[in-house]
Amino acid sequence: MPALAALLAALAVFAAGCGSKPKADVSVFLMAANGVPQEAADKLQSGLTAAVGASPTVHLQAAPLFSMELMIVQLAAGEHDIIVLPNEQFQTLAKQGGLVPLEDLFNKDDYKAGIVESNDNGKVETHLYGVPLDDAKWFKDQGLNGKGLTAFIPSNSKHQDNAKKVIVKLAAK
Repeated sequence: MPALAALLAALAVFAAGCGSKPKADVSVFLMAANGVPQEAADKLQSGLTAAVGASPTVHLQAAPLFSMELMIVQLAAGEHDIIVLPNEQFQTLAKQGGLVPLEDLFNKDDYKAGIVESNDNGKVETHLYGVPLDDAKWFKDQGLNGKGLTAFIPSNSKHQDNAKKVIVKLAAK
């Protein structure tokens, strides 16, 4: 029951943040193993906006706590174009398929931890599906650490072209 209460509280926080502001071109969802404090989320939003520039517009939604249930809800809803999760959860999800290959954006040899063999609709393929953020300038410029986090684009992203532009900036070293 406490997990359900925490999930409902987190969903209330997210719903409160969904006001009448214009919708961004790219939505990024970040969930770290120990959650993301609001102050850190604000810094990361500012840094991401500065890194990307005026176009495409980006909005970062960071989870204040880690919750498998919330992660599943966010993935299923399909409202986020880029998702940043702890490596362990990324690996588990990537093996199930449903992620956009990123070889057209990154050198696979530079991101070996993001290469996963997945089973997508019965077809087994190995691709670079995620970019580890251990050395990401985006985090470092804000005085934060991206160690242990991986960014990826879910195949249900509605803005894959813009998401690809943003993930390159997000993962830059």
